[in-house]
Amino acid sequence: MEEAQRQVPFSIAYPCRLPTGFRLQRVLVSGRPEGLPSVTLVFSRPGFDTALQLTESQREPGFTVVPPAMTLTRPVVQGVRARLVEGDSGTGHYLLYLAWSRGGVSYELQGTVGAGLTRQVFLRTAGSIR
Repeated sequence: MEEAQRQVPFSIAYPCRLPTGFRLQRVLVSGRPEGLPSVTLVFSRPGFDTALQLTESQREPGFTVVPPAMTLTRPVVQGVRARLVEGDSGTGHYLLYLAWSRGGVSYELQGTVGAGLTRQVFLRTAGSIR
């Protein structure tokens, strides 16, 4: 985390509440030096296929078009209106993708339902990011 923090011009946020059993597995930094840097924190629960990824950057979040078989809702996360896209990803997994911006930083949280990760836990995790 310390090395990643040195490579990005914003403070890296971290979830204070992770789903049961989930641990930080990887920290990835991209976009340097050619563009706006981003950092992705990858969390997983050992022994399960379910993963949770948090990407932070100074660019606009992706996923502007809602794919077929997925829905868009607009929950409030950390006091701002977010975009939650959820549904069957076409791979047999139920995908949750949440995007919002705050203080000049964009956040994208995505995960697949299972192994203790539910929609409710996912939204609670997003609300705990500091």
